[in-house]
Amino acid sequence: MHTGETGLLRFHSGLIELPVVQGEDNSFYLNHDPKGNSSTKGSLFLDVRNQIDDPGIIIYGHTLYYDDQDMFSPLHRLKDQHVFEKNSHFTLDMYQQHYEYVITHIVDMPVSDMEETALLRKADDDIHAYRKFISYLDSHNLIQSATRLTTEDDYIILFTCIEGKRDDRLLVTGKKVDKFPKEVKK
Repeated sequence: MHTGETGLLRFHSGLIELPVVQGEDNSFYLNHDPKGNSSTKGSLFLDVRNQIDDPGIIIYGHTLYYDDQDMFSPLHRLKDQHVFEKNSHFTLDMYQQHYEYVITHIVDMPVSDMEETALLRKADDDIHAYRKFISYLDSHNLIQSATRLTTEDDYIILFTCIEGKRDDRLLVTGKKVDKFPKEVKK
């Protein structure tokens, strides 16, 4: 049974405000809602290989071709510089923590490039692989962000598919700018 921790991903602008879960694998929540019910929309979910405080984390979600307002579908609008500028900050509340992010990159990445690029980063990873990843993001960025990602930074990737491009994925990368303990409601 999958009873993932439920968090919340929220753009300050309201572009997206949805629950995030983490399960026992990276396939269950592709077609189940956060409560474990069958759903073609699936859920937003944290990669099973991640701990919430890892230097690099990934959240997956579907693009719904029939509804550009739901799930990770709105992320595609961020490719427009003006839309990006109004939607560049978001938060993740999960595992009793509150994380603030600023978008640094929006990239259409072929799946074949993912094999050569270290999307996930752990504390003990090779810094050269991380530099290569940042260089890839910089050279393929679809927007101009005033915020830069460096090898000293922690990041998040919001990861989804691209309509009409079966072998490509949209990566929205955010630099972690702050972390606070989540207020416990009594």
